Amino acid sequence: MTVTLKWIVNSLLYRNGHVTFMEILKYALHQFCQQAQAHSSKPQQQNHSHGFQPVHGQVHKQPLHDTLTRVPSHAASHHDENDEDEDAMSARDYLAEHPVIDAGKFEQVWATATEIASLSYTLHEAPEKDDIIELFSSNCLSCLASGSVNHLFKFFFFAEMVRVVLTSTLGLLISDGTTEKLTSIHWIVLCVFASQTELQCVFCVEMAIDAESGGVEGTIKRLAVQQRDEEEEDLIDSSFVSFFEDVLQEL
Repeated sequence: MTVTLKWIVNSLLYRNGHVTFMEILKYALHQFCQQAQAHSSKPQQQNHSHGFQPVHGQVHKQPLHDTLTRVPSHAASHHDENDEDEDAMSARDYLAEHPVIDAGKFEQVWATATEIASLSYTLHEAPEKDDIIELFSSNCLSCLASGSVNHLFKFFFFAEMVRVVLTSTLGLLISDGTTEKLTSIHWIVLCVFASQTELQCVFCVEMAIDAESGGVEGTIKRLAVQQRDEEEEDLIDSSFVSFFEDVLQEL
């Protein structure tokens, strides 16, 4: 048996999707081989008594439903020299591209969210306000409000961390033809993918920039939507804070 798999990448979201599909396919092939072996071991009594009697058009459907959850890219990647760099969770990979929240809801979230970090940073040169908003927007941080008093610019940013749930439906269509001496089995693998996002937590950031000194002060808060253990929450917090610091360095 020879199996050839070809993969076309339509989105970075599924950059390791072929690895997930291979695992599903292996499982389906394993079941198929077991059923084929059981089928071939059955006595063909009618064929011995009546001679050549081909059987056509018998199609058996064996649906396989499995729910796959999108995971950090290192969990599904091949082991190579870059594996150590992949071990750390990258918050950027889990953020919604275009987070949306109204101002009133943001105020409620800010009031109830837990502070996870406070930042102090110095820029060599303070950029324009529009450039700041554009940079953070391109990094999945939506600007809810901004303003300035004298030389102090203030911003409020919002981000959503989501999990992509990938649901696949895999079916085997098996048609068999039987003779006295030969049993032939033809099969087709059908797979349909569907995905949806599940909100995990939201981040709120208050950031002030002094246009004269280049000083940056910030507060980051997180509001959990899905309950996780303390170790997982610490990992999420540290990954987002590191990601935010990386964005600051681009200013």
